[in-house]
Amino acid sequence: QDMSIQQSDIDAQKQDFLTALTDSVKEEKWVEDPTDGTTKKIITINYKKLWYKLQNISSPYFGEYAYQLEEYVNLAADAYNNIGAAIMDKAKPIVEEMNKNMTNFKKYDELQAKQIEIYKEALPYFEKAFGINKNNFSAVQNLLNIYQQLEMNDKAKEMKALYDQLKG
Repeated sequence: QDMSIQQSDIDAQKQDFLTALTDSVKEEKWVEDPTDGTTKKIITINYKKLWYKLQNISSPYFGEYAYQLEEYVNLAADAYNNIGAAIMDKAKPIVEEMNKNMTNFKKYDELQAKQIEIYKEALPYFEKAFGINKNNFSAVQNLLNIYQQLEMNDKAKEMKALYDQLKG
């Protein structure tokens, strides 16, 4: 029984360490959901702060929990990618309208300008997802599309090579 008490104390210390570490780098912000206009709280991990904190940790639990940090990274990449995708959804009705106005050049150009603004709005989120996880296929695919649409040819070329590599 002494052993189980000691083990539970160790488990509690490990959990306290992990909680303190992650809580110290969490950031909360309120953002408007582009799909329905509601405001939602997003909790993110500030990876720069986390990195600096990890450099100064001398804890026996660090190695054991390092894999969980990788999970946080993947979740963060997915979150940024999902925000970018939600913004991109605003372009769908515009594209449909563009397809109906192929012969009305003035209307088509106006709609295309709106589409490009949406792509520019989504771009930083996909770049952030890619910056966190360079193997996030969805972020790579979205960046390739946006770079091509925005005629950012050098970046599109780089992303196309990576896209082909990840696609296998």
